[in-house]
Amino acid sequence: MNLTSIFRFLPFLLLLVACNNNREFEEIYDSETGLTERIEYHPDGKVKARGLFKEGKEHGEFIHYDEFGNLEETSAYRDGVLEGILKVYYPNGKLKEETYYSEGVPVGWSYLYRENGEKKAAYQYIRFEDRYIATQRIKYNELGAIIVDSSHYMTVSSKHDTVSLGEELRLHFKLDAPFYGSKSQVRLNFGGFDETYRLIDPAATDTVNGNGLKAELVVLPKRKGKHVVRGRLEDFRVEQISAEEAKKRFKVEVENPEEIGNVTESVYIYFTKEFYVR
Repeated sequence: MNLTSIFRFLPFLLLLVACNNNREFEEIYDSETGLTERIEYHPDGKVKARGLFKEGKEHGEFIHYDEFGNLEETSAYRDGVLEGILKVYYPNGKLKEETYYSEGVPVGWSYLYRENGEKKAAYQYIRFEDRYIATQRIKYNELGAIIVDSSHYMTVSSKHDTVSLGEELRLHFKLDAPFYGSKSQVRLNFGGFDETYRLIDPAATDTVNGNGLKAELVVLPKRKGKHVVRGRLEDFRVEQISAEEAKKRFKVEVENPEEIGNVTESVYIYFTKEFYVR
C-alpha cells in the first residue's frame, strides 16, 4: 500500500476505532485490490486474528493468535473455502498439525505432531468418486517408531521415474502395515480408473496377484511423454467358514449348514504413479 492509499484510508480507520470502544475488530478496505482486511482483538487489546475478505467471503491468508500473543493457526481461503495449507501450532511454537486443503476438504498427506516436535500420525486423503476419504494412515509412538497394528499404508518404488521409449518400468508395491496382520494378502487392480478413482473402463482394468505383502507391476510404455498409472492395492484375507456361520453373519439362505466355504474381506489403498518417457 502506497502513502496515498494510507492517507486515504486513515480517516475511515480512525472513525471505526472511535465508534468501537471495546476494540473488538477493525476493518480496512483497499479499493485497489477490492479486499477488506479484518483485524480482531482479544479483550486486552492483543491481536486475536487477521485476514482478508472479498465481497464478504474469506479470501487470502488468515492468522490466529492466542490470548498470550502466540501464533495459533495459519490458513488460506479462496471465495470463502479453505484452499491451501492449514497449520496449527502449540503454545510453544511447535507445529501441531499440517494439512493441505482443496475446495474446503483435506487432500494429500496430513501430519499431526506431538508438542516436542515428533510425528504423532499421518493420514492420506484422496478424492474418491463423489467424496473424500482417508486411504492410508500411519501412527507413531512417543519414540517416533511406527505403530504397525494401528497403521495401514504401503510404499510404491521404482529405480527410475524416467525411462526411454521401449524400456520397461517396474513398480514395486509393498504393504508395510497390513490391515489383517499376518492373514493379509495383496493384489493390484490398475487401469480404467479416473482421477477420482472411479472405475470408468472395466475393459482396461487388469489385475496382478501379489507375493505375500508385495506386488510388482511391469509397464511397457508405447509413447513418449507423461504417463499416469492409477489403481488400487487390495489388502484382503480369505477365511473359511461354515454355511451356518455364513447364514448368521450375512443373512443368506443355505441348503447344507455343514458345508464349508470361503469368504473374502477387503480394504483398499488407492494410488497414482506418474512417470515420463523420453
